[in-house]
Amino acid sequence: MKNEKKSYIIFNNIKMALLSILWKRDKSIVILGAWFGEKFADNTRYLYQYLSDNKKEFGLTHVVWVTRNKKVNQMLTKNGYESYMMDSKESVYYHKKAYFHIICNGSGDMYHDGDLLGKYSYGAKRINLWHGNGNKRTGWLSNNHIRSMQNKNIKIMLYKWLNTKCYLYRNLCTLPGGWENRYLVSTSNAMKDVFMKSFNIPNDKIILSGYARNCPCPHLFSNEVMILEHMKKYKHTVLYLPTFRQDDSFSVHDVSIALQKYILKNNILLIQKKHSVDKMNELTFGSGTNIINLDKNFDINVLLPHVDLLITDYSSVMSDALYHEKKIVFYVPDFEHYKNGANGLIFNSEDVMCGPFVFNVNQLEYEVDKCLNEKEYGKSKNYTEAKKMYWPKEYSLRDIWLDICTQVEKRGR
Repeated sequence: MKNEKKSYIIFNNIKMALLSILWKRDKSIVILGAWFGEKFADNTRYLYQYLSDNKKEFGLTHVVWVTRNKKVNQMLTKNGYESYMMDSKESVYYHKKAYFHIICNGSGDMYHDGDLLGKYSYGAKRINLWHGNGNKRTGWLSNNHIRSMQNKNIKIMLYKWLNTKCYLYRNLCTLPGGWENRYLVSTSNAMKDVFMKSFNIPNDKIILSGYARNCPCPHLFSNEVMILEHMKKYKHTVLYLPTFRQDDSFSVHDVSIALQKYILKNNILLIQKKHSVDKMNELTFGSGTNIINLDKNFDINVLLPHVDLLITDYSSVMSDALYHEKKIVFYVPDFEHYKNGANGLIFNSEDVMCGPFVFNVNQLEYEVDKCLNEKEYGKSKNYTEAKKMYWPKEYSLRDIWLDICTQVEKRGR
């Protein structure tokens, strides 16, 4: 069965690579998408809005967003943006014409939808802006993969070698559209090393630059403005964002239950959101006065610069909070389980998780109160060093776009 799948991928990749010879790429066209076509969010959203506003400066005629979400498409077209449904004829046309194909998550494969229609990416410059710096192991760097490599499976080792060293293999034998041979944006040398190991990606495919989502958002939508205005009614705003769990071996408690009396008494707004790809059903958020449960597709990056405190566990949002110099409480009752589980942690937790650790729900109110009301409390001694490790330099949206264009053109294919 696996051989049949591999043969199917190779056959279709060769077919699409040959067809792409007929697609004349236009340097004035850029196409972008995000989060498997469901969200208008993250690094691609910010870059898309910036490029849409500055087409003339950069010699662009079409900056196109594609989506599988009808609400997203309607919202964008209503606000004057160029957007199409993913499988529409307009989308396919611009997939074939665009010089840059830009995503922030996945390109898709024969079983999963991607941010774009990845099969049409041959001949385009494929850019993955990615969606987070953090301390969570993924891909080839995950605990599960490292354990499998301990057996020195010769097939895995051969695949890893081919995936790094052989251009044709990367381009034709893995992901549709040659997306295994994409460029990936890294914000620092430390994260560059992590990404190269996590995704088995060669050095010349890493672009050093910034994350667009950490820049001021070019344009907000009415639902985002409404929440930002609502936040002004409260003394403090706390944001709770747990990462996803891949199995049901642990259930994260609902912090709104533990904090309900506290936030009411102290005029605090609690905003919380499940991870959009969480496979667990146990985490059910409470509701009530002073609590907002965000839709799974809401772009939390527009709120993060304006909150007073982040509560999270192992989510990469922790590094974005460091960028914006926010205090963080790490609610990690499954710390040992997670550290030794399927994913694991990349760095020494004390070096990069720069805030108080909470191991049970009874400690939460105490730590939240201390962080909100004591200026010197909540940022560990390594806070500044951790921020510099993830974010050694600040970038504007213009800087990021010019970095992408310059580094891609310099390196060629």
